[in-house]
Amino acid sequence: MSISQHPDYAEETQYLSHTLQELEKTLKIMQKRASDLSVEVHEKNRQVTNDSSQDYIDLMVGSALLSYASNKTEALEAVRQAPYFARIDFREDKKQETERFYLGKTSIIEEEDQKLLVVDWRAPVANLYYEGRIGENHYKAPQGEITGELSRKRQYVISSGALAGISDVDIVTDDELLNACLEANATNRLKEIVGTIQGEQNQIIRSDLWKTLIVQGSAGAGKTTVALHRIAYLLYAYAGTIAGDNFMILGPNQFFLNYISAVLPDLGVGEVKQSTFEDFARAILGKKFKIQDIHHKLRIFLRSKSKPEEIRWLKQESYFKSSQAFIHVCDAYLKHLESNYLPKEGLLLAGQPFMSYKQLQDLFLHSYRHLCFEKRIPEMKKNIQSKLRTQKAAMQKGLEEKCERLREKIIMQYPNDCPQRREAMKALYDKRDALLRNLEAESKTLIAKYLAKIPKTTGLEYYKQLYTDDQLFDQFVRPAAGDFADYLRQYTLEHIRRQTLELEDLAPAMLIAVSVKGLSKSEGIRHVVIDEAQDLSLFQFYMLKRILSNCTFTILGDLYQGIHGYRSIQNWDEVQRIYLPGESASDVKILQKSYRTTIEVVDKAGLIMERLHMNPSYKAIPFLRHGDEVVYQKLDYRSTIAAIGQSILQGRAERGYVTFAVICKNQEDAATAYQSLKEQLPNVQLISEDNAVYDGGISVLPSYLAKGMEFDAVYLPWADASHYGMDALDGKLLYVSMTRALHSLYLYYEDEITPLLAC
Repeated sequence: MSISQHPDYAEETQYLSHTLQELEKTLKIMQKRASDLSVEVHEKNRQVTNDSSQDYIDLMVGSALLSYASNKTEALEAVRQAPYFARIDFREDKKQETERFYLGKTSIIEEEDQKLLVVDWRAPVANLYYEGRIGENHYKAPQGEITGELSRKRQYVISSGALAGISDVDIVTDDELLNACLEANATNRLKEIVGTIQGEQNQIIRSDLWKTLIVQGSAGAGKTTVALHRIAYLLYAYAGTIAGDNFMILGPNQFFLNYISAVLPDLGVGEVKQSTFEDFARAILGKKFKIQDIHHKLRIFLRSKSKPEEIRWLKQESYFKSSQAFIHVCDAYLKHLESNYLPKEGLLLAGQPFMSYKQLQDLFLHSYRHLCFEKRIPEMKKNIQSKLRTQKAAMQKGLEEKCERLREKIIMQYPNDCPQRREAMKALYDKRDALLRNLEAESKTLIAKYLAKIPKTTGLEYYKQLYTDDQLFDQFVRPAAGDFADYLRQYTLEHIRRQTLELEDLAPAMLIAVSVKGLSKSEGIRHVVIDEAQDLSLFQFYMLKRILSNCTFTILGDLYQGIHGYRSIQNWDEVQRIYLPGESASDVKILQKSYRTTIEVVDKAGLIMERLHMNPSYKAIPFLRHGDEVVYQKLDYRSTIAAIGQSILQGRAERGYVTFAVICKNQEDAATAYQSLKEQLPNVQLISEDNAVYDGGISVLPSYLAKGMEFDAVYLPWADASHYGMDALDGKLLYVSMTRALHSLYLYYEDEITPLLAC
């Protein structure tokens, strides 16, 4: 049946037309308001003075109104071609009429009577669309639980302002809109997800801001989109409490951050801080050192020429620095630094004990323990100054009283005015005045002289001392490292001499630096989203929780894709003990359903994890979308390159594919494939760690850079036994590579297919 034959077509078309008209009216009003406010704020900014609090308040109010008008203008412009995607019909209990709610990416209000035409997808009532079933239902609103009957869930396909599709559904999971989204090419998928959010995704998106979430999500389960929509929802639901710049996204690399950056403005999330872990480290530690390429060790492990002994030592070094054992080492070292931070002496005032070392230590270690070392000092200074004023006044009074007693003695000794009496009096007052002057002078410099003895050592220098100082290394590191200690020290000192830190050094150095100096540059952060979290080490998680102790977290990852197992977490229990202590394992949310790729690809990739005996409860469950069979081709190298080139050209011309990836196990293989392919495909790009921009199109990249990405078609040359053996690292790299495919997947091998996939 064509859309025009739908019984509600005329009514729905009329509503769409009216909505679009009202949208344009509101848009013009908002555009003018934003323009006028921009001029007004600019003028107020020129006029505001420090001594005029009213001018400052007016400027802040004007800026807030300008921000709202600008954001609303952008939001309306983004939905001009499709103002809504769904409708729900709901009748509240004790009400006669059923209300219709049209859902879109932003609310639209009729200008004349302020009637709500489109409800923002983040509003409480929208929960009925994402999770409700037809029949008796309820949703939570600010005024409490609203109960009633849900009689309709309708979805729309709107293209260029015209109604192209109508479908009524019961649940969002198995519907035409989701299928259409999944069938779309990679360039549009992230932007069109709002209308297809699934029930289990919706629960995570709308979870309480003030509770940390840990999400285990299979490849293609929508972890990244859930994370971004969660931020968008929280900004809406907690408006006035939290702003965009209170969020930080920690992504695996700049390539990945660039990949998601285009989506954030479309969701109305433009001010969120985005950072890699390395950049966050630089913001804390400064830039007077280099960070070793985070894939340096992985490349050594994947290089055929690497010696087994070298690999074993490097893995042990990484594992130790990322472990609970090294956390204990650094915590003990921090206690040592804390206990020895102050000079081991008390304060004397005018030769008399003023404050003992024990009293000073008690202030530093206990009274101001909640502050970093450096910030405790000003607080101590205030405390000492207060005591000093009291002590100085008491000493001045004591001197005056003593002077008066001595004066009385002089008077008794010399009853009559005589030269001896006058001379004695003068000497007495001169001595008193000298003592008072000394007391005044000492009281002014006493604290400064004491505090000047505290070393101005940076957190990074303290971390380096753990390896450069024989006594410190033997006291703290050697007992934990055992026989491995000398290699660990030598390896780390080589990096220190080159002014280089590797990834495993960053977390302990950051922990020490923030303990010493604080975190002034990131004090505005209140919620942190960590994507690809399976590649973080236990120490990284521990450090982030310690230094961002006032933040909540949304932690998303897939242990099946944990390609840095030599340093990263092995299970979520370790993370849960840090972020959700005392809670049960069921508090880790699991997203198993994979929406990215087809049943055929998910099933083939699942074989790898079965053969590696990975946790079956994390296995991807494919959404019911069939596609092409996974293609295995036994070809030599030249024929493989020719077949890939021909398939890409065919996919672009015949199937409308726009993104293609040739994924190789390592960077060397990727460079080789790139050199061969660029003869056939001039626009092919080679992706490496240095790339900060993803331009789409045809890419050649190593497997470890593919995480978080997706492409219409994926090609894996060298999918043979010599490249991918029965090793956990090989298996995870192959799994990551295969699960990047949205529609088509091709594997090529010359002799034998990898045993991870062999029948």
